[in-house]
Amino acid sequence: MRNSQLVHRGMTLIELLVVATIMVMLLAVSVPMLRPMLESRKTYNAAQVLDGAFRHTRLKAIQTQRNYALRLIPFDTAPTSAIQL
Repeated sequence: MRNSQLVHRGMTLIELLVVATIMVMLLAVSVPMLRPMLESRKTYNAAQVLDGAFRHTRLKAIQTQRNYALRLIPFDTAPTSAIQL
């Protein structure tokens, strides 16, 4: 078999480094683009939890024929989080 007929198998170290560099660059560009989507998802999930709490409170008031209130009290350690009573 001559050199021109040899089948090229595998990758060289340079090729692997180039591919790894491209992947790192793509990841560095895409992560900041994902942040707003993740924040939006957190907001959506929080709204769903709040909606469920309102529905539960309303259902309990209808079932018992009494007035109920929903109170959100922020945590001291995490002011963006709250518990319901």
